[in-house]
Amino acid sequence: MKRNILVTVVICVLMILSQFSFSFANVQKINNLEEFKNKINELYEEDPSLNPESIEIKELVENTDPLIINNFIEEKLNIIDSKMVNINLMVDEKTIDLGDNCYLKINNIDNDMTIRPFANTPGGQTLWKDYGSRKLTSTFEGNLGVAYFQFNICNHYTLNSNGISPRYVEAWANSSGIINISVGNVNEPKRYASIGETVSSNCIFTIKAAAGILQYDKLFKMYNYVKCSDIDTIEKQVKVVQSWRGDWL
Repeated sequence: MKRNILVTVVICVLMILSQFSFSFANVQKINNLEEFKNKINELYEEDPSLNPESIEIKELVENTDPLIINNFIEEKLNIIDSKMVNINLMVDEKTIDLGDNCYLKINNIDNDMTIRPFANTPGGQTLWKDYGSRKLTSTFEGNLGVAYFQFNICNHYTLNSNGISPRYVEAWANSSGIINISVGNVNEPKRYASIGETVSSNCIFTIKAAAGILQYDKLFKMYNYVKCSDIDTIEKQVKVVQSWRGDWL
């Protein structure tokens, strides 16, 4: 009797293992870029709240040939590179569709109230600002389906009767999914900016592989500019032109 029970248990275990092995064997890696795009679109359309840290996205990464993911990321970064030429550098928010439920978002935040707005100039926004401590924060972020990155640079400066006096610059980054971001040293301005001069700052951000997927490092240099256009000593204001720029290196 005991022998029959033991035989039955062994048969059951073997059947379970057989079913598991069969299922595992039928999990095939995605090795076609179009198939990968179809799958990632399907996932995000079923649940728009998904992000690169979602279980579904992680499983997709695990079941996809790393070379395909590498090609996908490369394609999206190249699209960003081509879009940069036509991006308006004014202080505002802009979202650009990269296809396949991926996007690029630019958000420049002026934290100050403006008393006298002025006509925008090409490539920047011109504002009359009161004397005192001011700052401009530029944010450049992208969701690439299986990866997310965000670059930030904030220029802290003071306005006075001499023009613009830089105080300090902050730079930081966020990332998730298959990439990590490292932040380089910030290049801070070293002098005042009087009428016609510009206070600038920049920082290099590096996109690195987080899980052995990407086969290269990608560098992005972000600039933040504040130009002193005019000074009104009676109203105690400075007319500044604020803009930003970003370059893949």
